[in-house]
Amino acid sequence: MLSPPQSDKYHLIPSDLDEAHEESTGERCEGRPYSYEHAARIESLDVANRFHPERIAQCSADRSLSSTIMESSNRPSHGLLRFVYRMIKERDLYGELAFAEPAESLRMNVAALRVGCEDRVVGVTSSGDLLLSLLATGPKAVVGFDKNIAQTANAHLKVAAILTLSVDNYLKFMGLDSMPDATRCQTLSRIVRSAPNNFHRRLLETRELVARGILNSGMSHMIVGMLASIARAAMSKDTVDMFLGEHGTDDDRAAKIHDIKNGIGFRHIILPLLKCLAPRIKWLLFPHRFCAISHRPEEIIYDFFTVFERLLVQGAKANPILCRAATGHLHQEWTDHLYSETKFSAIRDNVSRLSLNTADFTSGLKEIANGWATRLYLSNMPDYLSDEQLMELICELKRVAAPGARILYYSLLDRDLLAGLGPTIPAAELHALQSSDCVLLYPIVMVRTREQAP
Repeated sequence: MLSPPQSDKYHLIPSDLDEAHEESTGERCEGRPYSYEHAARIESLDVANRFHPERIAQCSADRSLSSTIMESSNRPSHGLLRFVYRMIKERDLYGELAFAEPAESLRMNVAALRVGCEDRVVGVTSSGDLLLSLLATGPKAVVGFDKNIAQTANAHLKVAAILTLSVDNYLKFMGLDSMPDATRCQTLSRIVRSAPNNFHRRLLETRELVARGILNSGMSHMIVGMLASIARAAMSKDTVDMFLGEHGTDDDRAAKIHDIKNGIGFRHIILPLLKCLAPRIKWLLFPHRFCAISHRPEEIIYDFFTVFERLLVQGAKANPILCRAATGHLHQEWTDHLYSETKFSAIRDNVSRLSLNTADFTSGLKEIANGWATRLYLSNMPDYLSDEQLMELICELKRVAAPGARILYYSLLDRDLLAGLGPTIPAAELHALQSSDCVLLYPIVMVRTREQAP
């Protein structure tokens, strides 16, 4: 299933760094040649799913496509209103682009997987950020699968932007810093030429999201923003700022949670109301399988302050996932593991080792050779599978995982769905990893290994 290593020469479109060189020297750059080594290629997957400039055509500027893309939407334009509209009208929490950013710690995932230069990584694409962070470490190959084509397109957009933009302009383009909407759209038209041919139109159709800053349109960002807005309406500014981590200690926040939970209004009005609503609204907020086999979704809704007490006591500012959406500040973890010129340069150097594919994870594993993968990342994807699908996934994981492979996954449930997969990493290492969790959303963070052959 896997072809032997090969080398190709790539020519990228002029980047921000080239333009800076032009301004300082007056020399024109037509594009920089890069020699990338292909560590592995999956022949059965779409070979156009590569960043090969010889296959990159100038993006279409025809009027019909532009008018289709720029067509105004009947949906509300404000982020919170769009979220509420989708929940009420479409009964869809996630939307087409579920994860513009991960809901896990990049730092902890990198530490859990321990990817080295001899590793071959297979993972759920999701937002694409973790796979790109891992790609920067220089493994032999990184292969991503996601059944949602919007997630694959989002990851391709990030790669194309990294190939073309400096870190500062990347942050502006993605919505982490200010940039005029029109400038973002113009930048999209430029960088899309670095993406695979078969995703040009798909990426151009994201123009509306890109104009707003695509990282501001993901489900997790909007949920956190909505909760922060509710908190600001229901609590004093001082209390909100304390939970955001702007001031106060962990003890102060713990004491405030105790006061809220024991307040008369909460105990006699809010809590009974949430208990009544929880069995109904849980189906909108959580995977249906999760709702069917566990009472935890209801507990999360009506006993929020207990379930997420550790998260609230820590404060949103210390949480790399909540920090930006709640406080407007980017957590240092992002700079350490992705948003730096060092990481971007490494991603550019290793981009030919990346393959992003639209397929559900189990089906994608069926295209991988026996014992090929040395690192596997599942996120909390198993939470969405039936018992039959879980068994199929476990069989495929055991088949493709090399002896000694590390397999990382999360779960919203309070029981391990993949306990039969293999032994865990050493107890002390696992405990240290779990204790370092600063996101605190998942009760289960697990790393298992594939047993070495006797």
